[in-house]
Amino acid sequence: MQKIHPLLRRQMKKYYGSADDVPSELAAFLEAVSDAYCEFDTDREMLERSLELSSQELIQLNAHREAIFQALPDLLYMIDEGNVVIDYKTGVQDKFLFLQRKTPVIGKRIDDIAHPNVRNRLLNALEEARTTKRIVGIEYEFNEQETVHFFEARCVPILGKQIVIIIRDITQRKHMEEALRFTQFSIDHAEDAIFWIMPDSRIFNVNTSACRLLGYSRDELLSMTIHEIDMEYQANLWPDQWKRLAEHVMLSVTSHYRKKDGTVFPVEIHANYLVVKGREYNFAFVRDITERVKAEETLIRSERSYRTLAENIPAIVCRVHIQGNMKMQFFNTMLPSITGYTEEELRRGGVCSIDRLIHPGDRSRVIETVRHAASHNESFHVEYRLTRKDGSLCHVSEYGRSVSDTDGTPLYVDGVIFDVTDQKNLETKLLQAQKMEAIGTLAGGIAHDFNNLLMGIQGYASLMLLETETHHSNYAKLKNIEAQIRNGADLTRQLLGFARGGRYEIRPTDVNDIVERTSIMFGRTKKEIKIHRKLEKNILPVDLDRGQIEQVLFNLYVNAWQAMPGGGNIYLETDNVKLDEQYVKPHGTNPGVYIKISITDNGVGMDKTTRDRIFEPFFTTKEMGRGTGLGLASAYGIIKGHNGIINVYSEKGRGTTFTIYLPISEKALQHDFMSSTKILTGGETILLIDDEEMIIDVARAILEKLGYTVLSARTGTEAITIYRTNKELISLVIVDMIMPGMSGGETFDILKKINPHVKAILSSGYSLNGQAMEIMERGCRAFIQKPFNIQDLSQKVRGVIEES
Repeated sequence: MQKIHPLLRRQMKKYYGSADDVPSELAAFLEAVSDAYCEFDTDREMLERSLELSSQELIQLNAHREAIFQALPDLLYMIDEGNVVIDYKTGVQDKFLFLQRKTPVIGKRIDDIAHPNVRNRLLNALEEARTTKRIVGIEYEFNEQETVHFFEARCVPILGKQIVIIIRDITQRKHMEEALRFTQFSIDHAEDAIFWIMPDSRIFNVNTSACRLLGYSRDELLSMTIHEIDMEYQANLWPDQWKRLAEHVMLSVTSHYRKKDGTVFPVEIHANYLVVKGREYNFAFVRDITERVKAEETLIRSERSYRTLAENIPAIVCRVHIQGNMKMQFFNTMLPSITGYTEEELRRGGVCSIDRLIHPGDRSRVIETVRHAASHNESFHVEYRLTRKDGSLCHVSEYGRSVSDTDGTPLYVDGVIFDVTDQKNLETKLLQAQKMEAIGTLAGGIAHDFNNLLMGIQGYASLMLLETETHHSNYAKLKNIEAQIRNGADLTRQLLGFARGGRYEIRPTDVNDIVERTSIMFGRTKKEIKIHRKLEKNILPVDLDRGQIEQVLFNLYVNAWQAMPGGGNIYLETDNVKLDEQYVKPHGTNPGVYIKISITDNGVGMDKTTRDRIFEPFFTTKEMGRGTGLGLASAYGIIKGHNGIINVYSEKGRGTTFTIYLPISEKALQHDFMSSTKILTGGETILLIDDEEMIIDVARAILEKLGYTVLSARTGTEAITIYRTNKELISLVIVDMIMPGMSGGETFDILKKINPHVKAILSSGYSLNGQAMEIMERGCRAFIQKPFNIQDLSQKVRGVIEES
């Protein structure tokens, strides 16, 4: 029997005890049943395999669907025809469409879970989608913590009446759309014209300002190329220009555009190279610069005028940056002229900064002044010194004001700087002259009073000498007293010389003769000094007092000798020179022809401090007891008294040069005669006028000793009364110049009115200068300076009385 099906074999074993012991008459039946079971197994296996395959495909399909379902960035709900949720994908958007629920939403109706704010609109969209079989979408928004969120819900019909609801967050898209609207609005309302230009020069897009600027409509411009409006762009050069823009990304140029009506105007173009989705664009901003060009042309004309003005001002005009080292941004040609630097050195070498030009001693003060004025928006004035290229100093006076930006921040300083070096020198000389004038006045007063004292001593000494025999022991003592009086008189003479009053007898004189004689005399006593003379042969005469000028020269010789303790050289030179007004004005003299005397030594020289005080009385560089300090002071006064000029130039270690200028005389030369020492007597009546009791007493005694009758008065008023009464008896009047109340000059003037031919001698402790000279010019016959001895007085008296 063939193989029995296992199921049938189990049943036969159950009934017959063994599957092999089945009766023969049942064999055919059992075989047929066994075949049926086998066919059934075959069908079942095929079905099972088919079902297994279908299940696997379905699982795979569901997996693919689920993967796609979950991969989508959107929120998905699948609902049936009754709006019941049969599947969904959750997300953060849930809370913006559905109420928060802890229970699952599958099996729930949309009506129950949708947010009230969007429920009705969503149900209407679902109904419309089922009816029209088309996708229906709605947009809605929610506020969360003052933040607005935008969403889009799309209802998509699928099999039957099922619908998939796709919910997407479109907040970012909404913001982008809003920004795009703002951008487009800004572009359309921008003041500048904006062009989008293609690589082939076609205009791709424009804003409203571009249309307004050129007078074209937008459609007209979009049909044109840039060459049709830009006058300076040439079509054949466009590829090179595009390549240049691509290389630089951004370019700024100026050009000229042509409007629809043919008007050509200047523009400024800022071109930008952009690549969007693989396409190249020239995104260009264009601005009409007609007004700016006009303003620039006006500014250029103004700057040209300003520069012309600045270049013709006799001062430095500059603009200085306040920050850093205060470098000059602009300067005119006076800066190179004054400082000695070339313009190239100033511009390229960094020289034109405060740090380099201003003297270090003034630098911090100037910078502080300028910055303080700038910070307070004030004008300023400051004086300081500039250092020239050669190292010399230049005194300047600057007037300036700061310029600030719109925020008030100081930017730079505009300044005008005047060279006041000459002015400073003039001021220094003027101050020196004023100081010397004041000291001279004091010195003159001291000398006057001292001379009056000497006059009393000299007078009595003269009287005693007349009464003493030469062999008497007191005679030599009296002569010594008289010698000391002369020394005292010499000292007062120096003081009066400094006080510009040391002139006695003025006459035209040959200066060469004085220089030669005094230098020879001095050279004989100072063998270690070699004197070199270079004297102008045709030297012009000068009105001077020989004794005083000799005193000046001797003082200068001594000064030179003392500056050369080991010996040296003195160089003497004379010349005729012409001085202009600019040179003589600081010295208070007149322009014209002068003779020049220079005394130069190669000694130790002087520093500036010593040089500035060299002419002050009692100032000396010598040790105590070796000098009075009056030598150069008197020299200064004597030269000034002669309407002359005396200067000194000296450097430490390089010697000294004194230069004297004396105005020439219009008179012929006169020769000196030695005065007689003989005492002359007489018998006439003399009126003696002096406010000093001692002078009256001693002068009366001398005159009476000489044989004269003396009438005396102590005031001008008393003298006039006496003269009116005795004018027929009085042969001579001796009047003191300085008296309280009515002065000697006023007294003389009244006496002259009483008697136009009155003979008078003016007496004074001062010298013949100023007021004394004026009195002499009004008719006074002679002048005698105190202290005078009996010989001088006797000769003066006889000389005037015997005048015709």
